[in-house]
Amino acid sequence: MTGLDEPAGIGDVRVWPWATPRGDFVALALSSPDGNALFEVPRSVLVRFLRRTYVVVPRGRESEHLDVDAAVNRLLAGR
Repeated sequence: MTGLDEPAGIGDVRVWPWATPRGDFVALALSSPDGNALFEVPRSVLVRFLRRTYVVVPRGRESEHLDVDAAVNRLLAGR
């Protein structure tokens, strides 16, 4: 699960582990020409979420369930 233990991502989406006095978190940074957003998620919550999603769609088999390029193109076209 890339990004949980070391920085990951390039361009507009970046993820990295973030230790705070409140506990271990994962930071998620999104950027676009229209603005930026920074989210922090408790690491344990994100790990549970990812494990559940991998049961539904196994890691590495996402393209069998979703054409990401087509979905992004539809979003960008406003459809």
